[in-house]
Amino acid sequence: MGDILDLAERSWRGEISPRELWRPTGKREEIAPGVLFLHTGVNVTVIRTTAGLVLVDTGSYASRARTFAAVRAMDTRRVHAAVYTHGHVDHACGLPPFLEEARDKGWPAPAIVGHRNIAARFDRYRHTAPWNGLSNSRQFSITATWPTAYDYPDVVYDATHRLEVGDLQLELTHARGETDDHTWIWWPARRILFTGDQGIRPAGAPQPRRRERSRAGHGRPRAARRHHSHRGPRRIPWPAHRRPLPGPQGDSGAHGSARARSTSPCCARTCRARPISPSCPRAAPGRAS
Repeated sequence: MGDILDLAERSWRGEISPRELWRPTGKREEIAPGVLFLHTGVNVTVIRTTAGLVLVDTGSYASRARTFAAVRAMDTRRVHAAVYTHGHVDHACGLPPFLEEARDKGWPAPAIVGHRNIAARFDRYRHTAPWNGLSNSRQFSITATWPTAYDYPDVVYDATHRLEVGDLQLELTHARGETDDHTWIWWPARRILFTGDQGIRPAGAPQPRRRERSRAGHGRPRAARRHHSHRGPRRIPWPAHRRPLPGPQGDSGAHGSARARSTSPCCARTCRARPISPSCPRAAPGRAS
């Protein structure tokens, strides 16, 4: 068992605080056969297929070079597709090095898959870059920049989408999570549930618009969790922040998402009523409305 799964196992046993699951370690690990995991500020998952690699989230614009180097240290095959769980810049701005590599080597460019609403988000980000940079710097007490160039999805969907790459089949479903362009992903063959940022409640942050909070509000993750529960009890939650949460001894068993939720630190309890402070383990630059 590697360091990442070992930490998850220790969390199940109550040996460490659930908050520790939020703290990025920078480690990379083959967490299951053919499934590579980068535990960074925003997790990046690399799935090996017979047709190439598939990325679930691509990381931040600020750390894209490190993400690229970490992926290439584990596997040098071409990236066939990348899936954005949503359009926040800490999740959907890590592709440029992979696109440049594809051009240099004469490979087809990776397919970029995401919900239709991501395009409108990217358009808005381009027009509000100075504002978002200032907002981020205030929220996280850092000197923040903001990207103005984005790699838009070229495979878009509205409600559901089935992604097939070689021997891999993923089921994508739209549901309001932290954003209105959110995708959660079900991998039936491995019973892995990529939840993205569903369950994160950013009402204390300055960026989300008031109408978003009132329209989706604290009930945002509930409908998605009801959809998740239909996948049965033996599923492995795989969030975009913190570590994967297989059950004890690597088996999600009968614990399902209920136990995952009970051991996952809910920053809503500690940060919901105020802006997120830099000391909060969930704080990660790159969130905006």
